[in-house]
Parts: sequence; structure tokens; C-alpha cells
Amino acid sequence: MNVIALAFGLGVAGFDVFGAVLVVLLVASKLPKQRIAAFALVVLAGTVTAGVAASLLLGGSAELFAQALHRVPACVWVGAEGAASVGLLGWAAARLHRHIKSGKEPQESQDSRVLQWLRRSIVLGGIIYAASAFTDPSFLAVIAIASREQSLFVVIMAHIVWLLVSQGLFFGLAIAIMCDRHQPLIAWFERVRARYSTLIRSSITVVIILCGLILLADMATFLLSGHWLLPE
Repeated sequence: MNVIALAFGLGVAGFDVFGAVLVVLLVASKLPKQRIAAFALVVLAGTVTAGVAASLLLGGSAELFAQALHRVPACVWVGAEGAASVGLLGWAAARLHRHIKSGKEPQESQDSRVLQWLRRSIVLGGIIYAASAFTDPSFLAVIAIASREQSLFVVIMAHIVWLLVSQGLFFGLAIAIMCDRHQPLIAWFERVRARYSTLIRSSITVVIILCGLILLADMATFLLSGHWLLPE
């Protein structure tokens, strides 16, 4: 359960509004709600499947290395956690640097290009959006911690929890659209984004730092004592 709890924290760290913005644009372009639902389902299935497969492959690789080198698989997990923690802390530093610069470019033209392309192939767009999770350090961190888990159910749940938390607005909007209840939610989303965007970005950065430090402490504890700080 600690793996799932950490996946929840990493989901908060990876909280992303781009998917919700994309759904808002799709609604504005009069795309049928069935196609929006298909897009959401492809993203859900694709992201969870890719994450679980990556975790199992990492765990399997660790076991093969253990048999070949007569070492415990933890040496591979230490490297994975170390890379994930460095990635998270580097990501936080990059976010802080962007906050300090405070200069932003308008996104309308980029959003319109994405929208035009997405309308051509909703399934392919969902697959690509799911694959883009591998560019998210918090997703890579979930893969690393889940690779140590022996229960397939827990591995699957960890990836589902991460996705539903990090893309909560995206899936919430998709469900609301299917129920024809999306207009109030879209209006609320726009108000919150305009009023609390700075606070939300800062809070997410703090969570990213905390998750990075937790993974770093877990790795350091194992190197110093031979025992994991986070229970397996």
C-alpha cells in the first residue's frame, strides 16, 4: 500500500492541466462526445498498459541481473530510484527557474495545431498522448518504485492511481461530457486556472521536491543500512 500512496503523491506532483485544456478545445470544436470518450479510454488503457509493462520489464531485468551476477535485484532498483529522484529534483529546479523568469508565450497557435491534428485520428492521438507520459519524471518514478513490487495487482493499481490523480481534470471533464454536465465544470476550471494558477504551480513544485527527497532518502537508507526506508 505504500507503493500506491507514493504513486498518489507522484500523481499530485505530475498534475497536468493540458489534457483538460485539450478536452475544452475539443468541446469548443463540436467534436462528438463519443469521440472524446474514445480518446479518454485510449489514454487510460494505453498509459496504464505501458506503465505496467515498463515496471514488469524493469523488475524482470533486475531479476536476470541478479541471477547472472549473484546479486540481489536491489542494486538495479537503487539505480532506478536514484535516477528518478535526480529527475524529480531537476524537474523542480526547472519549474522554479521558469517561475522566476515569469515570461510566457501565448499558446493559441500551438493549441490549434494540436487540435487540428487530433481531430484527424482520435485513437492515434490517444496513443501518442499516452506515450507522452514517458516524458514525465513523476511517471518514470512510479515505474521505478512499482518495479520492486511483487504483486501484479498493486503494480496495476499504482499506475491507475497515478494516472487518475495526475490527469484528474482530464478524466473528470470526459465523464462530465458523457453525462452532459460539462458546462459548469468547464466554467469552474477556467475560473480556478485564472485565479489560482500561480498557487497551484507552486504547490505542485513543492510536492515534486518532496517526492524526489523521499526517493533519495529511500535509496540512501538502503545504501547505508541494507534496508529500504519504504517497505517492499
